[in-house]
Amino acid sequence: MDHQPIDIFDPSMREDPFPTYHRMRSDRPVCRVEPGGFFALTRYDDITAAFRDTATYSSAAFRFVLAPEWVGRNPAADSLIVLDPPTHTRQRSLVSRAFVASVLHALQPFIEALMGEILEDVERDAGEPVDIVGRVGLPLAGRVIAKILGLDPTLVPKFGQWVGNISKITPIVPPPEAVAETKRLLAEQEQYLASVVDDRLAAPRRDDLPSVLCHAVVDGERLSREELISFLFILLGAGFETTVHLVSKSALLLADRPDLHQALRDDPSRVGDFVEEMLRYDGPTHSLMRTTTRDVTLHGTTIPAGSVVALVMAAGNRDPSRFSDPDTFDLDRKPTGVLAFGHGIHVCIGAALARMEGALALRALTQRFRRFERVPAGVEWNYMIHVRGLDRLMLRLHA
Repeated sequence: MDHQPIDIFDPSMREDPFPTYHRMRSDRPVCRVEPGGFFALTRYDDITAAFRDTATYSSAAFRFVLAPEWVGRNPAADSLIVLDPPTHTRQRSLVSRAFVASVLHALQPFIEALMGEILEDVERDAGEPVDIVGRVGLPLAGRVIAKILGLDPTLVPKFGQWVGNISKITPIVPPPEAVAETKRLLAEQEQYLASVVDDRLAAPRRDDLPSVLCHAVVDGERLSREELISFLFILLGAGFETTVHLVSKSALLLADRPDLHQALRDDPSRVGDFVEEMLRYDGPTHSLMRTTTRDVTLHGTTIPAGSVVALVMAAGNRDPSRFSDPDTFDLDRKPTGVLAFGHGIHVCIGAALARMEGALALRALTQRFRRFERVPAGVEWNYMIHVRGLDRLMLRLHA
């Protein structure tokens, strides 16, 4: 294997990155990756050590991902995910209350009813090609996060457009018309979320997360208006991405593995085990970015201070030193220590919600439909640095 940078946007890499991850992990555990020329860590122990060492690996690197120079202003680039302790610790404690077990348990009947509505609509097209991303993943994730954030549910398609806009931002400068559209949608999203913040500052609502955030006191101070807007930016995006990609990639695997589909139909209680193994096998988020605050030498390679480093969690989740036979999807595995939602203080705050949404969605899908079938040219992968997911997944669902 030569020492040229690895292009993570190469079409073959998007189609199946795991052979490349294997070579990186085995031969080049610290290497350069394009676009951006940043370093990548692919071994489980190196990744978890970096997550824990927040003094050396700063989360500020997310600004590089979310707001490259051509984008200009993006409030998401000033949100919780780019912060380090102690600021991160104070702000995370505020939003954590929205994802406690009691809140999630109360959401379960809403999600089950919502999946019933979604699949009743989908069933009208049973046997015909259906876009799982657009018809199942997006409406599910959008309606749930709208309920949690107290947002207008009729705007869910617009929310999806905004989140998709941010997800397409990369260091590669797109054509001028695409730059203009990205900036327009960012401004539109900021205007709407600013109006939500202003409304809750003026008239807080009961049991409403934006109201709680707007009026919470942290170390004797309230969050600024700009901090509140950034909070809502990242919560809206996180609420979409994890669920949409978990559900759609699971559906694709089930289309290719009818034995797994039948296993879930025969015993719906195994859906939780399926979700855990899916998160290990091919979770929504493949890498998270950090910036080194000092020189780091690892496996004979020195990463200079100020370098952007990708912690490639999807490679770590298939590290044979941590998981036996890692390239095999094993419904009986019951994996522990999976890195799908990060590790340490920055582990995804909505991980339990994504697990619950994914499990309820897949249970409903596999019980309602006896078989999923691929459609020729029906798979379109996204082009993001840190998330590998489907922009479109056409399947025939057979009742």
